[in-house]
Amino acid sequence: MLVAGGLSLAALTTHLADPKFRKPLKDGFTKGEFDADFWKSSVTLLGDATGSVPGIAAVASGAKAGTAAARAAMAAAPEAVALSSLGTGATAFRSTTWSTGLAIQEVENPLVTWAVRTTDPTARKAAGLVAPVAGGLTGIGGHLSDSESVERASTAADGVRGVLDDAPSAGAKAAGAWAAMRP
Repeated sequence: MLVAGGLSLAALTTHLADPKFRKPLKDGFTKGEFDADFWKSSVTLLGDATGSVPGIAAVASGAKAGTAAARAAMAAAPEAVALSSLGTGATAFRSTTWSTGLAIQEVENPLVTWAVRTTDPTARKAAGLVAPVAGGLTGIGGHLSDSESVERASTAADGVRGVLDDAPSAGAKAAGAWAAMRP
């Protein structure tokens, strides 16, 4: 999850730095040109942003714990513990980031959970796999085909998946991490 979050953050940064990528977004908002390129760029940014949220949340949780542990170690014996307090902070950062990451992975999409609340557990697990499988298929289809209609259908499917799966999941995961970080 941390690697995926880092890659999503890198993709977000790379996309936002590319003037050719930003142009359809700018034209959409300034000139009202909400064409296929605008929607493709928008859906890509949604995916990049929501993909980075769980990793950022886990690292933020680890950073908070690491800072608190280092400060506590420095306060206990400030004259001789500068380097060891950094070690204490790094250890707390690593273990908290890891445990928060594991906890975040268990958070389910609240929309899917609500929609399948009355079904049997097997159907619930299968419903949780629909969006990732659909994302993989639309990604493969979009890259393997030169058809503009396939690309548009792929963008539309990814947009729907982003709104119904990625965004609610990222929000629930970030909320869970935030709740764990609050004093």
